[in-house]
Amino acid sequence: MMDESNAADAKQMLKRIGWDRSELKQIEIYARMEPAKKIAIMLGMRRMQMRLLDTRLRQEHPRCSDAQIAQMIQEHLDLVRER
Repeated sequence: MMDESNAADAKQMLKRIGWDRSELKQIEIYARMEPAKKIAIMLGMRRMQMRLLDTRLRQEHPRCSDAQIAQMIQEHLDLVRER
């Protein structure tokens, strides 16, 4: 059983990381989703992130060719994988 001090510490930690009770409903919905739906959502988010990265690099390096942008994207992904 959790005593009051532990409960207060847990509440403080959740507040510090930005967790809110409304997120519990999201977790419940996600838990009931079919695995294929979860994967589709994940892949959609990945595509969106890749488009954002491509757009940002093209704005920052307007004179670069498609091949150069592709190389920069690959270098970025390599850095992310190393973390």
